Amino acid sequence: RHLGVSAAEYATAGTVLDTTALVVSNATGNQQYPTLEANGSTFLVAWDDLRNTATSSNDIYAARVNSGGNVLDATGIAVTTAAETQRYPAVSSNGSDWLIAWEDRRNYSITWTDVYGARVSTAGTVLDAAGIAISALGGDELKPHLASDGADYLVIWDDGTVIPGNVGGRWVKASGSTPDPGFQVVVTTQTDLVYNSTSKHFF
Repeated sequence: RHLGVSAAEYATAGTVLDTTALVVSNATGNQQYPTLEANGSTFLVAWDDLRNTATSSNDIYAARVNSGGNVLDATGIAVTTAAETQRYPAVSSNGSDWLIAWEDRRNYSITWTDVYGARVSTAGTVLDAAGIAISALGGDELKPHLASDGADYLVIWDDGTVIPGNVGGRWVKASGSTPDPGFQVVVTTQTDLVYNSTSKHFF
């Protein structure tokens, strides 16, 4: 017996639309820590996947679910199968594509745990096959969260590269580029990140 990923849709009134759970992934090995985001019409569910533990340890997989409750990627989208452990994904959408960010240990012997990401298109294509190195400095960067302003993305994480307990951040453009070098947001641990489209502020 192993862990899979299941889901159910709810109407705005709180009515459960799927009395039988949607099976998003039931692959070999455990699938855990699911997270999801809608781009306005389709959901992207991402999770930590252990189907390839013999070759690449924990990976990040995803699948699209349309508004009719149909899983569009039955075997999952391999977002990253890089060496070592990738875990704790977070996902946001700019209204078209999605960006997934995660903890990444592919270079653990050099830079410890880093934050990587990759964009997934509306068609379910991974646009950054090698991953985007969002933060890969010496010291642990952990537990990423992200939000979009409708175009680009702000990614934050628990940052141990300067003073343990800080929060680091970096912009990722819709194109996948990272034009700024990253910055310290605040001296505390972070829990989440959202964007207010009315005030145009991140919180």
